[in-house]
Amino acid sequence: MKLFLACICIFLIFWIGIVLGAKKEAYFTVIKVIDGDSIIIDNGTEIRMAGIDAPELSRGGQPFALEAKDFLRDRLLNRKVQIKIWGLDKYNRTLATVYQDGSDVNLEMIQRGYAEVFMVLSIRYKAAETKARIAGLGIWSLENYTSPYEWRKR
Repeated sequence: MKLFLACICIFLIFWIGIVLGAKKEAYFTVIKVIDGDSIIIDNGTEIRMAGIDAPELSRGGQPFALEAKDFLRDRLLNRKVQIKIWGLDKYNRTLATVYQDGSDVNLEMIQRGYAEVFMVLSIRYKAAETKARIAGLGIWSLENYTSPYEWRKR
């Protein structure tokens, strides 16, 4: 029941963000890449990339977890990014879309097959996921792919 309520809360946060638009935009430097969907910026804030779910590094890690993290590290570490904040998740992390050089990095993760759509924020995200699936990119190249959500439940 708690998981259900948490999912409803997260959905409402995303929906309110979509309806009202992002709360805040600002520029920061990425000082750490935690995994394929989380970074830390120079003010110490942990950013959870909104609308995506990358493979987990926990318990030995899922396939493509390191590739997803490495891509983000190469793309973002020590670089200036624009952060569009949507709210907080249940772990009190800031949910945001991350832009670097004008590109939506959250969307890039999906396009390259390094993340799947989590709580559809954008039709573009779902369309990018479909293209990556059809092309067999990244996680979609696996015969028995397990979503990060299912992996965490184990």
